[in-house]
Amino acid sequence: MANNLSDNKPLGLIAGQGDLPRLIIKKCAMQNRPIFVAAIEGQTPPETVKDIDHIWLKIGKIGSFIEAFNKHKIKEVVFAGGIKRPNFSNISLDWEGVKLAAAISYKTLGDDAILTAITDLLESKGFRILAPADILHDIRPKAGVLTLKSPTEEEIADINKGIRILDLLSSGDVGQAIIIQMGQVLGIEAIEGTEQLIRRVRDYKLATEGGLLVKTPKIQQNLKIDLPTIGIQTLHQLHASQLNGVAIEADRSQIIDQEAVIKLANELGLFIYVFNTN
Repeated sequence: MANNLSDNKPLGLIAGQGDLPRLIIKKCAMQNRPIFVAAIEGQTPPETVKDIDHIWLKIGKIGSFIEAFNKHKIKEVVFAGGIKRPNFSNISLDWEGVKLAAAISYKTLGDDAILTAITDLLESKGFRILAPADILHDIRPKAGVLTLKSPTEEEIADINKGIRILDLLSSGDVGQAIIIQMGQVLGIEAIEGTEQLIRRVRDYKLATEGGLLVKTPKIQQNLKIDLPTIGIQTLHQLHASQLNGVAIEADRSQIIDQEAVIKLANELGLFIYVFNTN
């Protein structure tokens, strides 16, 4: 594995929203691995860092993240959880934040390149950036149908169409998710995220039931800190919109709490289809 938890090196966690940060904290506790959490004001839920060694930082204070990790002798850092993209014109930046914002503005970078710029900066300061899968070894699914329900031949055709469309859009740094029903594209993920995508397609469906979600990483996506992800909430959203299931890419996607997700999918009558693109 890329990382050995038994070496007991302290881990720095930059925590966003959702269940993933909590799962990493729990895993480190099980392995007796020290962990220090950088919680982001206005982003990280307070309950995520309850009773955990942490510090609250403003998103523009990049130098403060570096200082906090150095103070706690952190050499390995993992990003986990969703973080809403900041508007650098509306936040207070320290010197490292100013340099990062200037680089982003100069290069007119998209979301994926922004994340890469952040990881490049941290690596230049001597930190090793880990992927969540380096901590949670079962988070990336293997190819196959994971549920009792399988996609139909027509749905497989829709999945393949979705993969092709996302691949075409990838170079433009647009969309890692698409919803298709009966060969028709109902929606493509933009800045609003997958949850809002699922909600808004309810009004566009060709039939009350049916349709599916496809998620796959973009060409330039930083796979260490930003993988297409599904979890319990994704399934509840799919069920609420009466979609039939979800297709994600093997080894380049994440299922948060995979056992619980598969169990819930079976209870809701949804399929989870994991495809290879090779």
